[in-house]
Amino acid sequence: MKFVIGGQRVRNTILLSLPKNERDRVFSKLEFVSLASGAVLTAKDAPIEFVYFMNAGLASVLTVMSNSRTAEVGLCGREGFVGLPLTVGFATSAAKVLMQVSGSAFRMSVRDFAVALRQCPSLAIALLRFSHEMGLQAAQLAACNLLHESDECQRRCKNPQSAV
Repeated sequence: MKFVIGGQRVRNTILLSLPKNERDRVFSKLEFVSLASGAVLTAKDAPIEFVYFMNAGLASVLTVMSNSRTAEVGLCGREGFVGLPLTVGFATSAAKVLMQVSGSAFRMSVRDFAVALRQCPSLAIALLRFSHEMGLQAAQLAACNLLHESDECQRRCKNPQSAV
């Protein structure tokens, strides 16, 4: 079944997984946005203004060190969501999230998101699961960065079972 918001097809797997009653509540608060490569979705230690259900493209989650150097600790595509700190009560992010590959998303204001989290238990569970997936991804990246040279990691990490 295809879903459309504001004339744009929904491809985000979290949004597509919602039951009808939650989909109706959430979809009515979403706005489609195009995202250029390099666009910052969340800045480190700055208030989060919007959450993003990625629809196309690729967002990069970066840890920013005290010397301003960054390390990629995660990636988010149409399977995901940007704004995870809000799901556990934080108003800011410890990471910077920017678009690595241009794309699009459906965004929602922080205020509307807080209401949606309270009214939509399936959404809350889907976001907890995605948070767990991001933690696993960060652990895999850390292990690969420690144990492999960059080109070896790319080859081995195509099959995570053989990465370590």
